[in-house]
Formats: sequence, C-alpha cells, structure tokens
Amino acid sequence: MKYKIFPVSIVAFFLLTLSISAFAQNRYNTQWKNERHNLQLSLGTAHLYSDLGGGADINESTLNGLNFFSSRANIGFGYNLRLHRFWNFKTGFNYAWLAGDDKYTKQPNREARGLRVETMLFELSTQIEFYITVQEEIRYVRGQLKKGFPFTSYIFGGLCGFAYIPMAPNADGKLVRLRPLGTEGQGYFPTRSTYSVLSWGVPFGVGFKYNVNEKIGLGLEWGIRWCFTDYLDDVSRSYAPKAAFGDNADALYFGTLAAEPESGKQSSYQPGEQRGNPNNDDAYMFINFSVYFKIGGKDGYRKTSIPNRYHRF
Repeated sequence: MKYKIFPVSIVAFFLLTLSISAFAQNRYNTQWKNERHNLQLSLGTAHLYSDLGGGADINESTLNGLNFFSSRANIGFGYNLRLHRFWNFKTGFNYAWLAGDDKYTKQPNREARGLRVETMLFELSTQIEFYITVQEEIRYVRGQLKKGFPFTSYIFGGLCGFAYIPMAPNADGKLVRLRPLGTEGQGYFPTRSTYSVLSWGVPFGVGFKYNVNEKIGLGLEWGIRWCFTDYLDDVSRSYAPKAAFGDNADALYFGTLAAEPESGKQSSYQPGEQRGNPNNDDAYMFINFSVYFKIGGKDGYRKTSIPNRYHRF
C-alpha cells in the first residue's frame, strides 16, 4: 500500500531512539535473563481492510474504513525470547478468518456493487517488541530503591508471510473459492495473470502485558498488517466481459453482476468499469487477548533486603 512506508519509517526511528536509553539501563537490571523464554496463546478478532465495505469515502485510509460488522475470529500461538530488558523477539502462527461486505458501507458505488468475501488466512510472523514501560514492583538501581510500573507496554514491528483463500457464497448460497474463477478476467486478458495465494506484509502495533504470577502473564495487543497484495478480497481492477467466463455460472455471478441493495435483484456492470482500486493494496488487523506461559530458566528474583515478587515477560 502506498501508505505503508510512512508508518514503518516512524516505528523504526522510534525504536532506534528508545534503544539508546535502554542500552544504558540494561547493565543495572539483569533479572530479565532468568525469564527469557515463554509460550504465548492468543485469541481475538480479525478485520479486513480492502476494496470491499469501508467507510463513506471510497479513498478512506483510516480506521473509519473498517466495518466491525464484518469482524471474524483469529487464533494464534507463538514463542517469545527476551533479548534485552527492553527488547523481546516473537515468532508465531495465526489462523484468521477475514470478511468484507459492501452492504455495510455508505459509499454509493460500493454499496451498489454488492460484493462480499470470506477469506481464510494462515500467517507466520517475526516481530521485535520494544518495551516502553516495565512491570516490576521494586528493584535496586545503583544501590537505590526504584519503584516500577504496574504493567508492561510496548510497540512492535516486523515481517509476516501468509497464505490466503478468498471465498464467497454463490447464487445458491454455497461458499466457493474465487481465485480459480478468474473473476476479473485472469487468463482471458494477456495482461492479467492469476494472482498468487502467497504474499507478505509489514506488521506493527502496540500492546500491554501484565504478570499474574511468576509463571503466567496476560496481554492485550492491537496490530495491523500492511500487505503487498490487493487480492485478499479477490477484487482489484475492472470488470471483464461475459466472454471471459464462458458458461461457468459462478464466474458469471461474481464477475459480471452486482446486487441492488433496495430490491435485492441483480444488475450487470459494463466491461471495463471499475471493480476495485489496484493502486491500494489490502491490509488486515488483529485485536488479540493473550496468555503467556514462562518455560525453563530460574525464578526472576534478585536477593535484596526488600523482596521482589516477579517481573514482566
């Protein structure tokens, strides 16, 4: 997406700036070394940001472009490795179901188009988290007693790769895969090849963690993935002529027709009319609740005259 470079640059600059102060503090706080490994289980909601649905403006590039009525579920698991008191490396897998529907938008052209999609997505990601605040009750720094924060907060960035399968209900209500249908004339036009179901993206976001005890922690995270594909919803370019679909009823249904919201009937678009916007790639967003399980290592205590309870994951 043309918007992805700016936020990624801001995140990278912010991480670099904060790391300078973090490095200076690290040598006085070594308890994180005893809590380096933990497993993570996540459950939450998944939201598609694409050519379908959206806000009142067809060029909407903000959170107003998301339709929460199209929210679906996401589940994932991951492994976390503490690299530093303020740095955490995370790798994980997410399974999500994404959805978009023109009936939830107030933009007239999209509403008249009447398309919808249900996309199955499998994601592998690697991320670096920078901890802005650190949950810890008390600690000693240079011989002085310091009070910590009641929770951990962080920002993150990284890379992800994913496989996806766009689907939609046909005229009979059966969920069918859209990619093999060539709904925009893939295979008919020499300049339109079948898109790949494999792509990658740039995840970034913010999160919070809270230690329940020495072994278990809880987390809440918001993260968006700017993708390098425009086909999470199977929509990107213009309508193709009926000749591109032969006698395939499903291809004709998805490739040449649109719903009239008021009547519920079907109306044909003309070949060459805009179906999507190829200048903006898609994105998707997760809002996840997580449980962390510390594995291996020793208890993260330092022997002092005032007992420390536990520190953040």
